[in-house]
Amino acid sequence: MFTRSLSITLILFITLSSAAIAAGDPMKSLFLFQQKMAEKGNPKAMTKVGQMYERGDGVKKDLDKAIKMYQKAYGAGDAKAGAALQRLNKTKNKTASINSRKAKKKEEERLRAIKQRNQQEAAARKKAQAAKKAANDKAIREAKKEAKAKATRVAKAKKEAKAKATRVAKTKKEAKAKTTRVAKAKKEAKAKATRVAKAKKEAKTKATREAKTRAARDAKDKSAKAKADKEAKARAVRIAAEKKRQEAKNPKEGFKSDPCKGKAARLLSICR
Repeated sequence: MFTRSLSITLILFITLSSAAIAAGDPMKSLFLFQQKMAEKGNPKAMTKVGQMYERGDGVKKDLDKAIKMYQKAYGAGDAKAGAALQRLNKTKNKTASINSRKAKKKEEERLRAIKQRNQQEAAARKKAQAAKKAANDKAIREAKKEAKAKATRVAKAKKEAKAKATRVAKTKKEAKAKTTRVAKAKKEAKAKATRVAKAKKEAKTKATREAKTRAARDAKDKSAKAKADKEAKARAVRIAAEKKRQEAKNPKEGFKSDPCKGKAARLLSICR
């Protein structure tokens, strides 16, 4: 019976080992084999599985599962499991103590870090407040300086504006005076132009009258001359006729000279 069980165990181990080796992980195949044996109630296999859990051979390390397997193995009658359980508990307690000390130290370090951080933050806040106060003081000084400079600029601008207003008023006054002078000059020029136009008109009228007078005089003179010429011509004709008549009456005597030039001319009808 024992031989048969051993044969089955060996066959199972070889099968699992072959599968695991084929998979490339012999420790995992061993863990699976021991786990199967432990599930069948083998105390030594239980102890072996506990060891593998404790060491992390072929499986993820898990001390709690290792303790449970050792307890099962010890309960099933494996004394080695009891010793392993006692050792593991001692190790776990020691580890817990170490972990506790580490945790305490870590907590102290954390508290120190927090304290240091708080101190740094307080120092930073104090520095920031000091910097802010300095910046505010500087800003106030600069604002006062700027306000003073602005007031100076405003006063200067007002003074310049007043001076400009005075210059503008003076310019306007001078422009008004100039406009008045120009208007007066224009008025005088217009009056002068009117007088000149009137004088020209009067001169033209006078010239027209004089021209008419000269024309009338010339026409009169011309008429008088024409009349005189006509009378002279008529007189000459009469004289010639009288001469001819006298010559006919006194053919031998005749006129020795112009009868109208003698003393008796006034008595002659031909000389009138």
